[in-house]
Amino acid sequence: MDRQLRRCGDKYMVKRIFAIILFLLLPAVSYGLPAFPGAQGWGSDTIGGRGGTVIKVTNLNDSGSGSLRAALLASGARYIIFTVGGTITLTSPIAIYNPYVTVAGQTAPGGGILIRGPNEQGGNGNATIEVDTHDVIIRGLRIRDTGKAAIEILGESINQTYNVIVDHNSLSWSTDTITGLWGYWHHITWSYNIISEGIFNDTGQDWGLSAGMLVGSGYGCTNYDHLSVHHNMFVHNSDRNPEVNHNTPYFEWINNYSYDWYRYGLELQTPGYVVGNHYETSPVGWPEYYFYLGYLGGPCPFPDASVYLGHNITPNRPTDSGPETDALSYPSVSIQYVTGTPPYSLSGITEDSVTTVKGILTASNGAGAYVPSRDAVDVRVVNDAINHTGTNGWFLRTYNMPSPWPTIATGQWSCPGALCDTDGDGMLDSWESANGTNPGVVDYNGDIDGDGYRNIEEFINSFFLPPGDITPPVRYDSVPGSLPSGTTNYDMTMTTTDDSGGANCRLSTVQYTAYADMTNVFNTTGGATHIEPLAGLADGNCYTYYTRCQDISENLNTNLNDYEISFCVQAAAEQSLGIFDLLGVAQ
Repeated sequence: MDRQLRRCGDKYMVKRIFAIILFLLLPAVSYGLPAFPGAQGWGSDTIGGRGGTVIKVTNLNDSGSGSLRAALLASGARYIIFTVGGTITLTSPIAIYNPYVTVAGQTAPGGGILIRGPNEQGGNGNATIEVDTHDVIIRGLRIRDTGKAAIEILGESINQTYNVIVDHNSLSWSTDTITGLWGYWHHITWSYNIISEGIFNDTGQDWGLSAGMLVGSGYGCTNYDHLSVHHNMFVHNSDRNPEVNHNTPYFEWINNYSYDWYRYGLELQTPGYVVGNHYETSPVGWPEYYFYLGYLGGPCPFPDASVYLGHNITPNRPTDSGPETDALSYPSVSIQYVTGTPPYSLSGITEDSVTTVKGILTASNGAGAYVPSRDAVDVRVVNDAINHTGTNGWFLRTYNMPSPWPTIATGQWSCPGALCDTDGDGMLDSWESANGTNPGVVDYNGDIDGDGYRNIEEFINSFFLPPGDITPPVRYDSVPGSLPSGTTNYDMTMTTTDDSGGANCRLSTVQYTAYADMTNVFNTTGGATHIEPLAGLADGNCYTYYTRCQDISENLNTNLNDYEISFCVQAAAEQSLGIFDLLGVAQ
């Protein structure tokens, strides 16, 4: 009996050792790291597909091998990379049930990727893409959906749907609500999306609300919480910009811009933190219910003194001055829900001045799927917001109207060429060569700079620029003066400051050389300190270099904007002169 017990114990110990070894061999996943640099809000800690496999969307088919549907329905942690650009037309919705996925629409070549929805209209239809799971990152998609919704986050059971971030997408033309959250969910972020032109009801159409975003539950009054919606554009939607009709703890509505609604701007039946939002009417808009707090028909209690308002601009508060409650419509109803203290702790979103929000979001690197460029719909929507136009009432765009579907240029990764991925690891050779990874080795799950992001995350994150940064790097602290005689080697150093956090710098000995034509790159660059080792210096000689830099937002020093670094190496005779030699006095 003792022998048998020892044998069983030995087997158990072997299994434990084997399990530990297997665990140690698995790639480590960094939790607590933002989903991508700049990610903020309650959903920003999602890991997405970090540490998983690469799945490539290689065609524009509705289904089958290489399709978007196959990639979204796959199981296991995964990065979805697009090696094809153009328009995907879906015949039925796609529901994401398997967790740990990063969708990188920004990697699509050509004109990017556009998804035309399956046209399931009305409140009982299904969204083009439904998220019914956890740890999901969706970026860089254009969804022009004439069905129920473009993207919807659903939770059919408690603790099923959480850690989701939807960022830099362009969504429009839905018949119910373009975006929404329903059921059980928590820790969600929507950021830098363009949500526009909801379809209004028309003859022969089952449904049409022209609505932006609906947040609710339908499953009672608990188990949905921690929602951040920040830096989004809501344009030409009649209603729900947004509507939150259930009590949603830890709700944040920060730095959003809404233009040209017809019925309702903001509608809240929830405690929340509402700060730095800009609501602007069009020449034909109906400036009523632009900032409404009160019961919206939801079953959950709405406590008094539970909504914090700060620095919002609305038709009744056209500048960021005066009492915060001036932002409200129907203050006799809404004011009872206002508090002077945030009702919950905050996620830590960086808040921009409300006077800059519109400019940040409409900038070429602002909101929406702007990689490689905005499509015709986003160009029109953004220009309407900038120019205060859109008098044809695009929020009344009906399903039966002629559909100006944008033309998306097709494209394909292929070798040889600029879009070559020699080792097939989902990272372009050109990017790998420039960033220190090996285009001949499958190293997408490595971490070459040790910052916690996998190499492929660095690649897919490089497509989006920090929003609102339009300032070239500033260069300084580089003049060494004269160097002592005998100096043959010297590390020439220059410092830059930049809103993006880093810059790549080049140098030339010819003045006014364009950055693109400079063949000499600082040996150490990419951050704030740039070092170029110089060799072969000689006594009595002077040296002059002209530098230019480009930050990761692609702002660069141009035209006559050279930064000159000049220095001389002292001649031996100059250095040997003493004070008596200079005065002409015999020693």
